[in-house]
Amino acid sequence: MMRDKIYEALMPECMRYRNLIKIPVHENEEVTSDILEYGLDIGLEYSKLPPSTGKTLILRQSVCERLVKAQEYLHEERKGHRLISTYAYRSLAIQQESFEAVKKQLGFSTRTDTEALEATSHFICVPEVAGHPTCGAVDLFICDSTGTPLDFGTEMHAFEKDSCSFSPFISDTATINRKILRFVMQKAGFAPYDGEWWHFSFGDRAWASYYKESKAHFGQIEIPVMSINSRPDKTMSCSDVRVLTDSPPP
Repeated sequence: MMRDKIYEALMPECMRYRNLIKIPVHENEEVTSDILEYGLDIGLEYSKLPPSTGKTLILRQSVCERLVKAQEYLHEERKGHRLISTYAYRSLAIQQESFEAVKKQLGFSTRTDTEALEATSHFICVPEVAGHPTCGAVDLFICDSTGTPLDFGTEMHAFEKDSCSFSPFISDTATINRKILRFVMQKAGFAPYDGEWWHFSFGDRAWASYYKESKAHFGQIEIPVMSINSRPDKTMSCSDVRVLTDSPPP
């Protein structure tokens, strides 16, 4: 019981569903890109979640640019270490499916009340406010110069309470590695999500809430897989995507 209270206290109020849903979204229609075009590393084999875009990871252009900065900051801290991205854009349909699966795993299968949604959102965001469908969120970890993943206390996408960023029940080494990842990502302008040590975002509701911005820049969008595969540069304009978030104009 004491451990449960500790885990509950680790989730900041600003990241709770009931607060995220209140943040307005003013979609800026920024283009999306394949992160490989920026010389970034991916590790799809480390993800336990169903992909939306095959072997491609798609993010907004400014998010990719910030990931490049984060990689530079990491080199300053740990020479030879690399950021490995495992998950980026996720369709809203897959977000809903994954959310329901985790909710069931936690014993809330038939519940739709706020308490159940909040508890599940410690591990995966409620679809209505999720960052991955905006192309503004990325899941990642660090590997060393030999390509070996660092110890972060839990596996990537492990739906357990020690996935909370500040869990006091992991090793000192894992705690340090989480701090380094968090430091370089925040220095690059990302907002951390304390329910999942691997999850960071820019421009979405979680980012706006964390940094007390008045609005989010990225709404949820739908990207046809055919649009991704048909473009040689893997870059899509706003005409290739459909905005799903009902947002007021900027």
